[in-house]
Amino acid sequence: MQPLIIIFISLLLFTGILGGGLSIREFKLPKATLGVRFTAILTALILLISGFVFHQPKKISFSLTNVLMKDVLKERVVVTIEGKELGTITSDISKPSSTTEFTVSKAGMYNYSVEMFSLYEDNGKEVSFYSKGSGTIDIESGDSFEVQEELNNKQITIKLVEK
Repeated sequence: MQPLIIIFISLLLFTGILGGGLSIREFKLPKATLGVRFTAILTALILLISGFVFHQPKKISFSLTNVLMKDVLKERVVVTIEGKELGTITSDISKPSSTTEFTVSKAGMYNYSVEMFSLYEDNGKEVSFYSKGSGTIDIESGDSFEVQEELNNKQITIKLVEK
């Protein structure tokens, strides 16, 4: 539909500026009066302006789920996409699985980073730890991702994995 609107606006501007009176082989455009030229330019400008004003880019939404790790009392996951913090997911014993919806401007590949703040119990004492991770994900509308923890050399790394 958009190409047709662009062609229509172009024809209106062409008529308004040049005023017709053009002939190419057997194709002949009649000469336009001043009123028709003014109306054509005004209509083209209104269509152009309304296209910019009313054009709302579609946001792409996706979900991210965090499931509480074993023996952990509480987790808070901070999600950052392309350097911009999108939000936080909080899980605890009363709600061990939490899902949050996020949006990005368009579908595609995005760099992400995730930080996790966790609280667990060790021999009756509450202990906190911090872990993080980063990577790239391909986001399409309606995608679902999950926060996953990997234990490497006694260090936990966080990553996002598509469900």
